Amino acid sequence: MDGFAEDAFMRELSAQIAAARRSLNALDEAIKYRNRNGIFDHAAHFLNHVAMVSKILKPGGAPNSRSRLRGRALRRQIGIEAHEPALDRRLRNLLEHVDEQIERWASKARTCGLMK
Repeated sequence: MDGFAEDAFMRELSAQIAAARRSLNALDEAIKYRNRNGIFDHAAHFLNHVAMVSKILKPGGAPNSRSRLRGRALRRQIGIEAHEPALDRRLRNLLEHVDEQIERWASKARTCGLMK
């Protein structure tokens, strides 16, 4: 990866991390004031930003693919291990398959009176 690309990825990481922090602060406020819509909105925004960081730092693909090599180089540069919880692909998969998660949640919530 050349210096130009590395700089672009580092700027994007910085922007995504800053946005995740803003979303987390907004989530705290929404929880404090029991703003149900805000809680879900800000939680989703936070998780989306974390997923973007994960995609940049630990992309999928073949073990020696260009994207995987880039991810390793960026993690090494900023001192993050591949096993960091925020880089876990399961979080990204949950976001990618949110429709399935909503179906499971709705069927359980309906039977225990959480949805009206």
